[in-house]
Amino acid sequence: MNPKRTLSHTLLLLLIAVCAWLGVILQFATYIPAWMKEGKTLSTSLVLFFSFFTILTNLIVAIATTYTLLLPHTKSGRFCAKPATITAITLYIIVVGLVYNIILRSLYHPQGWGKVADEIVHSAVPLLYVIYWLTFATKGSIQWKHAISWLIYLMLYLAYTLVHGAASGYYPYPFMDVNKIGYTGFWLNSFYLSLLFLFLSFVLIGIDKYWSRKNKKPIPA
Repeated sequence: MNPKRTLSHTLLLLLIAVCAWLGVILQFATYIPAWMKEGKTLSTSLVLFFSFFTILTNLIVAIATTYTLLLPHTKSGRFCAKPATITAITLYIIVVGLVYNIILRSLYHPQGWGKVADEIVHSAVPLLYVIYWLTFATKGSIQWKHAISWLIYLMLYLAYTLVHGAASGYYPYPFMDVNKIGYTGFWLNSFYLSLLFLFLSFVLIGIDKYWSRKNKKPIPA
């Protein structure tokens, strides 16, 4: 355990890690059996499961918070605790929450544990991680140029979606479904997503800089 970390810091990290792992596990336990009952193979079901931006991003949250909690002095633990890393993950999980709750919520109506899992990964984890960033991430080291590097995750995800979608015919979100909107629609929506990423990145960086000036404790990059 990091001796400089307060109890409240540790407890919030623990809560986020538990929620993120629980949400992903519940989603896995709900959707994999359902897809296999529909006749899909295990390998196909796994590809479908890991095609969702929500699942991948919640896994990032789960892994990052676990490393920060349990292995803070390792190279990976230090990387996960860096302000730039925390802010990038905050950006990604905010996108998860916004896109689902504004665009997708009305399209999906899970029941039972599926509903619980959906609320955890789309609402609870995003909210908790934003609180973690606001409360415990050191402010003052984030640069405007970070906004560009944070787009890499989105670009990799879009490329991955195109590759596995071309092979399987499955696209996880209606605004990415090439079968329905074509490649022109896919790239247009990808452009809009990129703009959303950049806008939210600038908002987070602006908050970081404002907070740093307010507290007059800038941290060198």
